[in-house]
Amino acid sequence: MTNINNIKKAEKVREDDYIYLSAMIRTRENHRINYDALMRMADAKDLSEILKMLPEYSIEPIYGENGMFDAEETVTAYLAEEFRVIAKSMPQPAILDFLKVSYDCHNLKTVIKSVSRGRESFDSLLIDLGTVPADKVYDAVKKQELDIFPKNMANAFEKAEKAFSESGDPKLIDSILDEACYADMIDSVYSYDKEYFRRLVEIKIDTTNILTAVRTMRMRDTTGLFSSMFIDGGKLDKKFFEKAILSGEEGLISALALKGYNVAVADGDRLSLTRLAKNCEDLYMKYVDSAKSVTFGAQICVAYLIKASYALKMLRMIAASKQTGVLPSKIKESIGKF
Repeated sequence: MTNINNIKKAEKVREDDYIYLSAMIRTRENHRINYDALMRMADAKDLSEILKMLPEYSIEPIYGENGMFDAEETVTAYLAEEFRVIAKSMPQPAILDFLKVSYDCHNLKTVIKSVSRGRESFDSLLIDLGTVPADKVYDAVKKQELDIFPKNMANAFEKAEKAFSESGDPKLIDSILDEACYADMIDSVYSYDKEYFRRLVEIKIDTTNILTAVRTMRMRDTTGLFSSMFIDGGKLDKKFFEKAILSGEEGLISALALKGYNVAVADGDRLSLTRLAKNCEDLYMKYVDSAKSVTFGAQICVAYLIKASYALKMLRMIAASKQTGVLPSKIKESIGKF
């Protein structure tokens, strides 16, 4: 995987080149879904009321052949257009690759699992937001032309495919390609001389490892599962976790707080995994939002797209919750400020 010391010399990011684009994004921010809008949607009486709100935020609802609202297609189409508009105006559009590789990862996982199960129709499961167009993923896999994918994912493909064929366990595909995906994120952000990008990936990796550590501790795992699932590249190394875990969950939480990862805002006597995941996401989004203090610069572009992605993720959740009768108060508990 990635060796940070071997990464090529970082390209300079000239903030002055982003003056016009930063102003354009600040204007667009006034018309996108924000925290208050999501709270309004959570209070809506039903899904039809939410659909009436969407045009206020330049989102056109997409309906399937059955006439039902297609939340996934709606969100993907809107987000793809946001990425297209921002990337088109960016002096260094490849900066956004570290946000896109997770979609490459999703698409690769989908194709491997679908093909191995004999499923021929899976186009609707692919998300066309990666560095590789979704309509090229299957052919690339079929022809073994993997060099169009980010380097680490391409190198991990054969391992993931083999592990799945031998075990039949889809979780092995996820863990192998997720590790490669994070390595590609690191490669991407270290290609540019910008601490903000690097710290975003570090926090994402650290919070992923935090969640894995707590989950495996609650499973009372003694098989070294955490060590096998640990992802390199964050500020917190494996030795930190292995030492902190010996002190139990409370010891781990305390050690994390000393490192600036205060994720112990509990709901009740014990921190639920759901709440822990939300606290980790809130911590990440808080750092994303630090770009607000910048007058102009590439980080404004990145923060805008991350917040748009998060808002649309929450929109999907709200739409699904309305269809299943979840109370507004419960929906709101899942929505973080951003």
